[in-house]
Amino acid sequence: MYIPDIPRTRKQPKVFAFDHCFWTMDESNTPKYAGQEVVFKCLGEGILDNAFQGYNACIFAYGQTGSGKSFSMMGNGDQPGLIPRLCCALFERVHREECEAHSFKLEVSFMEIYNEKVRDLLDPKGSRLSLKVREHKVLGPYVDGLSQLAVTSFEAATETEEGQETVAGMSSRPANEAKEESTQTHAP
Repeated sequence: MYIPDIPRTRKQPKVFAFDHCFWTMDESNTPKYAGQEVVFKCLGEGILDNAFQGYNACIFAYGQTGSGKSFSMMGNGDQPGLIPRLCCALFERVHREECEAHSFKLEVSFMEIYNEKVRDLLDPKGSRLSLKVREHKVLGPYVDGLSQLAVTSFEAATETEEGQETVAGMSSRPANEAKEESTQTHAP
C-alpha cells in the first residue's frame, strides 16, 4: 500500500506578478508620488493604442472598499482619473483621425461587479437587477443586457439626457462600509 507524503502544515508562499506599482499616499514625497497623469501615461496610453489597433479595451479595478478604486478610475474635478483621461484622449484621437477619411463608432458601457452580481451603471431606470455574464462562441464573454450607448464625447458618456451624472457615485457600497475583501469593480 502506498501512502503519499503528508504535506507540511505550513503553507507555501504565494507569488503575485504585476506590471506597475504606484505610490499615491503622500503627494509631498515628490520623487515617489504617482499622480493621475503618471497612472494614465503608464496604463491609459497603451490601452488607447491597442484599441486603435482593433483590440477591445477594458479597464478593471479590484480591491478593498475605500482603497481608492473609484478615485483611480474616475478621479475628481481637479484630478481626473484614468477613465476621463482615456476618454478625452480617445475622442481627441478620433477627431484627429476622422479628418483622414476614417469613420468611427464609439460605444460605452459601465458596470459594477459586487458580491458576484453585475449591475449596469448606465441603466436609465436605475434598475438593481443582476445581469448575466455569457460567452459567445466567436466573440467571447459579454454581459447580457448591458447598456451600450453610442457617444461622441466624454460628457455624453457620463451624463443622462437631463444632464445628471450617471457614473460617478453609482457604487452599491457606501464608502464607509469597509470589508476585509471587496469584489467591487468598474469597467468601461
